[in-house]
Amino acid sequence: MVLLHEFAHGLGFSGFTDLGNGRFNNGVPDIYSHFTLDNSNGLHWDEMSNNQRRSSAKNTGNVVWDGPAVLAGATGFLNSGTDTAGHPRLFAPNPVQSGSSISHFDTVASPNLLMEPYITSNLGSYPDLTDEQLFDVGWTPADTDGDGVADAVDNCPQVSNPGQSDLDGDGEGDACDSDIDGDGLDNATELSLETDPANPDSDGDGLTDGEEVNTYGTDPNESDSDSDGLSDGDEVITHGTDPNVSNVGDVGPRGSPDNQLNAADLVVLTRLVTGVITPAPMSLEIILADINHDNEIDVADLLLLQEAILGETVP
Repeated sequence: MVLLHEFAHGLGFSGFTDLGNGRFNNGVPDIYSHFTLDNSNGLHWDEMSNNQRRSSAKNTGNVVWDGPAVLAGATGFLNSGTDTAGHPRLFAPNPVQSGSSISHFDTVASPNLLMEPYITSNLGSYPDLTDEQLFDVGWTPADTDGDGVADAVDNCPQVSNPGQSDLDGDGEGDACDSDIDGDGLDNATELSLETDPANPDSDGDGLTDGEEVNTYGTDPNESDSDSDGLSDGDEVITHGTDPNVSNVGDVGPRGSPDNQLNAADLVVLTRLVTGVITPAPMSLEIILADINHDNEIDVADLLLLQEAILGETVP
């Protein structure tokens, strides 16, 4: 931690003002002074006179760092040690402490920061505000793919993804995510199947494309793979039937297709055709009883079911 602290000073976490007289080194304002703000007069150090800087150096609690990167980093992180605008306070004790004053964050910061004047035993390595301060003074964070997003926070650091889009919310940017909709099928497979790689349920049947292909062997582009009037999702989720095998004619037991055609179905369908069934026909029965798909439940459907039960046809 000591080495990191000193490296940060060498990289720019330090001002070059003579705190005894307020003068800049060689009379030239440094970038550190540009972001050193005294809230008492609303001036940055590079806007002050020598006497104003000399006084500001011991204006305890009122000198802050107002660089945009540090401000953004401190938001939601620091519990104390900021002004009302969220700018972290700089160390400005009275009297001035040579080598420590101004060129450190204030010791009142919580949690503790690497660039406080004293190293503490409970100091963590992340999160912190050192990187953000160095960004404020001009250092550029690593950006391998050149998309304007630093590698440290880029959800796709090897491939340009400037908008940081992450359709499936898995933390991997869409530009390098092999399965951008998170449905269990990689993008290349989806394109070969002509499904939508950005939509986990291309046919809207309630099953993801990955479930259809990998688990149930159904068609991810067809909501009713067996054309029995029930969507694949309803078959799997609601009825527990096989979405690859038609349940047309499977009306018994009532409201619970059992993947079989037998006398129970014939009894129920007979009662549906004659209109003596109670309670009234369910929507599921109306779908499955219309064997010839003519929108009528009649003797023709009954005859087709009889033939199917005898093994002479497939409904």
